Amino acid sequence: MKQWRESHLAEVLPSSSTTSSLKSIAVRGSTAAEYRINEQQVRIENSANIGRHFVANGIIPAETVILQERPISLAVQPTVLGVKCTACYHDLGHRYVPCEECTRAVYCDSGCAQADALVHSTTCGGMKELLYEKVGTFAMHLLQLITRVGGPKEALEIQRKLADEGYSIDQYLEEKKALLSGKDKNVLLDHQLSVVDYKMACILASNEDKQTLESHVKYTVMALETAIAIIFVSEKEGDNGHLLDETDFLVPFAARLTTNLRQLSYNVFGWTDWALDLYVGNCQALVGSLVNHSCVANTKWEWKDGVISFVTKREVAAGEHITISYGPSDWQSYSTRQEVCCSLKCHFLSPL
Repeated sequence: MKQWRESHLAEVLPSSSTTSSLKSIAVRGSTAAEYRINEQQVRIENSANIGRHFVANGIIPAETVILQERPISLAVQPTVLGVKCTACYHDLGHRYVPCEECTRAVYCDSGCAQADALVHSTTCGGMKELLYEKVGTFAMHLLQLITRVGGPKEALEIQRKLADEGYSIDQYLEEKKALLSGKDKNVLLDHQLSVVDYKMACILASNEDKQTLESHVKYTVMALETAIAIIFVSEKEGDNGHLLDETDFLVPFAARLTTNLRQLSYNVFGWTDWALDLYVGNCQALVGSLVNHSCVANTKWEWKDGVISFVTKREVAAGEHITISYGPSDWQSYSTRQEVCCSLKCHFLSPL
C-alpha cells in the first residue's frame, strides 16, 4: 500500500499552480471519481519496461500540482465516523446531517447524504463497522465499487466482458474524458462513470508473479469471505440472497475478487490527517496509480477533503519520470529504502 499524508476535476491546471496558490476544488455533494491532470506540465507515456507512467513535458518548478484526483473508493476507519463527512470527507462543522436510520453516517448537508445514498444503503447500521472488522478495508473498497455498478451479478458480467474483449488504460482515459465533458450530471451518467471506473480498476497491475504460496492462500480465503459478505449485504437492496447457494456463481465471483484484492494491495494510498493526528483510511486512485515508485521520488502526495494531490518536491527536469515513494520514508538512507521496497523492483529508476 502506498503510504503518505494528507479537489470536480475537469479542466487543465494552470502551469503556475502550486499548493499555496491553488484554490480548493474539493466538491461537496459528489462522490464521483474524477481527476485533473496538469497537461501543460506532464504527459502519460507507455514503455515495455515500466508500462504507463507520467513524464515531465518541460522543467517543472518545485511545489507544482501536477495531478489531482477524487478516488474511486475510500475505506475509512470507524473512528473517522462523525469527524469527516461520509460522502465528501470534508471536516464536519457545527452543522451536519446524520443518517436518519442508523445515525452512524454523518454528512455535511443533504446533498452529500443524497450522493452517498446508494452505497450507504448497503451498509446502513453497523454493517460497515462489521465488514471493516471482520473482512478488512479491501472488502469496503470492493463493496463500494460493486454496489455502484449494480451488484455482484453486474460486476461479474463486466469482468467477463473484459476477459473476452479486453480493455486498456488509453480506453479508460478517453471514455472518462468524454463522460466528464458532459454538462448535465444525472443518475445514468453516474452509473456510466462507475462502470468505466470499475473496468479500469479491474485492469490495474495485480503482480501475481510476485505472490508466494502463502499469499495466494491468504487472498483466496479473503476473496471468499468478501464475496459472501458482498452478496449478503446486497440482499438488502435486491434479490441476491439466493446467489450464496449457487456455486456456479459464487466460485467464479470469488475467483475474480481474488485478483481484485491483489490489485487493491498494490494500488491504494494511505491517508493520514496530520492536523487532526488521525489515520483516516486508504483509497484507490486510478490515475494516481499510474505514477511509478522510486526510493528517491521527485513528487509527494497530499490529502485534503477526500482529494489526493500530487505535488513536486523539487524542480523536475524535462523528460524526467514523475515518481512517488510507495512506502519508504525520506529520512531513511537510500540503501535502507532499497531494501524495504526491493519487491517493487524500483531499481530501474536509479537515484538522482
